[in-house]
Amino acid sequence: MRNETLWARLQAVDLLNVDDLILPTSWLFGGKPLSDHVKLEIIEELRRFFYLLAVSNEALVPSHFVALALQCLRPLHMMMLSQAIGQCRIFLTPTIVPVALREGYRRTLELRAMEFGPVDPEHIWPQPFSMKLQLLGWTALAAGIAFGIAARYGFPTLAVSLILLLTGGFLWFTEGPWPRNLPFRKGFVAKLGA
Repeated sequence: MRNETLWARLQAVDLLNVDDLILPTSWLFGGKPLSDHVKLEIIEELRRFFYLLAVSNEALVPSHFVALALQCLRPLHMMMLSQAIGQCRIFLTPTIVPVALREGYRRTLELRAMEFGPVDPEHIWPQPFSMKLQLLGWTALAAGIAFGIAARYGFPTLAVSLILLLTGGFLWFTEGPWPRNLPFRKGFVAKLGA
């Protein structure tokens, strides 16, 4: 770690508690909220993200769950973080260019590994390849169901439906379904591609 003093200051800042971290429930997780231990991990990763912002002076991209935690911060939290980091204001300027998002996310993962070690909480910071496969699996399942319904009404789409359902089911089985208490996990196929 490059700046132990900065990290100690960030550790002393009272960011959020578990009850402050309001994350939307999703039918993907069975409509249940995330468990408290995962929320604590997300809060810790938020703290690490602010550390990376301070030491890198680069445009970094948070993971989905760290971004949701950012939205839960109140102005008082932001002021305390600004003081701990030693900057007057914290600017978070999200980009809407997909290539810049991917590169910023990859760079954030690299910096995180350099500063905090190679242990990567995949359920909070999923690899881009794993996320693509998870989304592809859900898309293939949805398309397979749609083509299956069309086949039921006489359209010649049964073969396409079966192929999409098998492909989507395979990706769903290997890359998801995600455990209800974890946002993401790294699946078998993503491990092969890494």
